[in-house]
Amino acid sequence: TNTHNVLIDESPYIGSTTEVRDIDWSPNSSRVAIISGDGYIRIWNINAPQFALGELIAEIYVGRPLSAVEWSPDGQKIAVAGNISDPQIRFWGANTYAELERTVGSLNVNLMDWNPTNTIIATIYDEIGLPYIPFVMPGYGSTESAYQLCPSECGLDFPRTLSWSSDGGTLAIGYLGGAIRLIDATT
Repeated sequence: TNTHNVLIDESPYIGSTTEVRDIDWSPNSSRVAIISGDGYIRIWNINAPQFALGELIAEIYVGRPLSAVEWSPDGQKIAVAGNISDPQIRFWGANTYAELERTVGSLNVNLMDWNPTNTIIATIYDEIGLPYIPFVMPGYGSTESAYQLCPSECGLDFPRTLSWSSDGGTLAIGYLGGAIRLIDATT
């Protein structure tokens, strides 16, 4: 029977005095990337047998408010997004933990999801109070290549969540007003 047991109920991952902003699993489910209100990216090896609660294997001080983290489907990069005080997406090596690149231009990202084909990141961002959902191609280093999916048809119904289908062909977008849109990524 499934007991739904809580595996860990502690606060060692960032400490008890700061907030978790976002968390994402590595594709092989061995590590988690955590961003927090204190401006850190922390990578934990959850499967470290010698540590009951996992092992902190990287702690990167970014020094800016962070809003979203996403592990690439191939496990090679970690994308971290900032908010209005430093609106960029930065890419970190998932094994070296070194910064690889960052976008040019500004995106006040609230949420993002990397598609399973490892080529597109869909983000919900805020530009002077108007939410959009662009595509950002990793490696381009520029948000100018981003395609805005709903600059006019969104109206006042703000996008609040998004998720890719497992084949990467369709993006589901959920809106504050209750609507759901399915977007064909090929067209």
